[in-house]
Amino acid sequence: MITSSADSGSRSFADGQALGMLLATAAAVAVIWLANRAWRRGPEPTGAVDAEQAGAPAVCRGNSVRGVLLTTAAAGLVWVFTYKG
Repeated sequence: MITSSADSGSRSFADGQALGMLLATAAAVAVIWLANRAWRRGPEPTGAVDAEQAGAPAVCRGNSVRGVLLTTAAAGLVWVFTYKG
């Protein structure tokens, strides 16, 4: 039987772990962005007055989601560069 001969102290092993963590962070950001797409847009306006009133909350919700995404991405990058695995 052939056993795995991955050296957990090698540079390529560490690069692979960092790449995996970056991909996990990117997947989390994508899931967050796609999961609340309808919430960010808000309800469909039926007239011109409704469109003006619906614009400001939609921008606010979009900015809230962007803040969460920025926080998630920053946490992922900090995790990658400080991980001692």
